Amino acid sequence: MNTSFGELGWFYLWPDSGLFAGSNATSKLHRHYALQITYVLSPPCRIRTNNQSNWNEWYGFVALPGHRFQAEVKGRFVTVFIDVNHPHYWSYKNSIYASRAQNGIAPIHVSPILIEELDELYDSGFTDKEAKAWIESDVISMFCPSGGLKTIDSRIQSIQNYIENILPNKPSLLDIASLVDLSSSHVMTLFKQQVGITIRRYVLWRRLKRALVSITKGESLTIAAHNAGFTDSAHLTHTFVRMFGFNPYMLFKHSAEYMKAIQD
Repeated sequence: MNTSFGELGWFYLWPDSGLFAGSNATSKLHRHYALQITYVLSPPCRIRTNNQSNWNEWYGFVALPGHRFQAEVKGRFVTVFIDVNHPHYWSYKNSIYASRAQNGIAPIHVSPILIEELDELYDSGFTDKEAKAWIESDVISMFCPSGGLKTIDSRIQSIQNYIENILPNKPSLLDIASLVDLSSSHVMTLFKQQVGITIRRYVLWRRLKRALVSITKGESLTIAAHNAGFTDSAHLTHTFVRMFGFNPYMLFKHSAEYMKAIQD
């Protein structure tokens, strides 16, 4: 199945989350490391987890981090990404959606009232402040009924800060281990336990997000690739398709008026 993208409405990035709204989109099989919640305004989308499985038709779905899926939407949609550094990221593991998920994908109920509210926002225009407020109040509440937060080991926080500061350069495992006074094997195990993915995949994810920030500023794929430490635009494109399911060139077909990276 070829990828396609009909209309880009809004594309906002914050340090710990994102909002992507548009219409008429088809993706390839892909997987990324954010928690994804997609609301389909009309008609229902089709989704499956591999090329051989049957399509499911839903008005909304949750894609758990690290699981492959493919989606086709013939109408408006609003997608929210909750990143690994969001304070409520780990709350999804205690939600009903994690227990209901099959192959990492679960349907969600999208009420007529919510569809009407999102349609109104879509027509009037999401501001970045409105979008972030909606994510933090309405979306996050679905995944943290107990209000509990996971406490991250301070050594992992130090590693994450180090990685952010050294990008686009590639951090070495020896330097990371030395930073927190652990062996290489111990730091790899601790990071995977705390963050849920390997250090190498985490670095790749952060580099891709860095490239996305460049794209929202209107920079070319070549510049975006250079800013994020990719070999070239082809390397960036390959990684982007693998993680998001469509070619980043599709973003450049649309106005950059509502593409924004908010750093605070």
